[in-house]
Amino acid sequence: MSSIQAQLIVIVGQIATLNTQLAATNSNVSNIQSQLAGIILQITTLNTQLAATNANVTSINDQLIASNAQLTNLLFQFNALLTQLGLVIDIDGNAYHTVTIGTQVWMTENLKTTKFRNGDSIPYFFKSYGRGYCWYNNDIKNKNPYGAIYNFYTATDSRGLCPLGWHIPTKAEWTTLSNYLGGNSVAGGKLKEAGTVHWQSPNTGATNESGFTALPSGAKDCASNFVNKGLNSQFWTSEPAISGGVYAVTIFQTNTQLAIGQGFDCNNYSVRCIKD
Repeated sequence: MSSIQAQLIVIVGQIATLNTQLAATNSNVSNIQSQLAGIILQITTLNTQLAATNANVTSINDQLIASNAQLTNLLFQFNALLTQLGLVIDIDGNAYHTVTIGTQVWMTENLKTTKFRNGDSIPYFFKSYGRGYCWYNNDIKNKNPYGAIYNFYTATDSRGLCPLGWHIPTKAEWTTLSNYLGGNSVAGGKLKEAGTVHWQSPNTGATNESGFTALPSGAKDCASNFVNKGLNSQFWTSEPAISGGVYAVTIFQTNTQLAIGQGFDCNNYSVRCIKD
């Protein structure tokens, strides 16, 4: 019996130890449950704050959209007033003079913006297949008076290259201009700046009687070579050719022609904007 009693005493001791451990575990569980309840409360509070923040963000976005719409309308009115004064300003703050030729209103200078109308920066490119803009010979001194040279896809980007209320002229709009000036055989001479300050001699038939003041700003060809400064004015139209390629306009040093022909979109030309 003494052996059994000894074993019972050991078992009772073990049970007592287990009960102590169980009590401690229950206390820990209770503590964990309390902490979990606190965390759940914090999460609930954060969710409530997040919902309020999202509502504020939505409200702010709505206000921004309304403000942008008002700004766009004010810019449109501002450019409309400037146009009446013979001026227009691009997103970079560059000012351009304008001229009315027949029923159209044109800029009298080549575009030189480095940003799209929405404020996005236009990348500077060194290779002809890069989309963006560059200065002739990569020399910013050619910004004035020649303007920038643009890739076709930059010129026709949906973000808009010309100032608000203006656009890249279509092939038809160039044709309207040419017809008003007497047709392609003589329109070039009436569009070119007269003299040889910028054009190389002989600058055949240049009168600039239109006030358009086309300059021989040159271009960048598909091989990334800068060409024709002093010799040609080359401008983008806003449309691809039906049979492939794209339409561009060229005015020449040696004659009075205005040529509207097909070219390759890897070329890079100047841009003149026309009023909407």
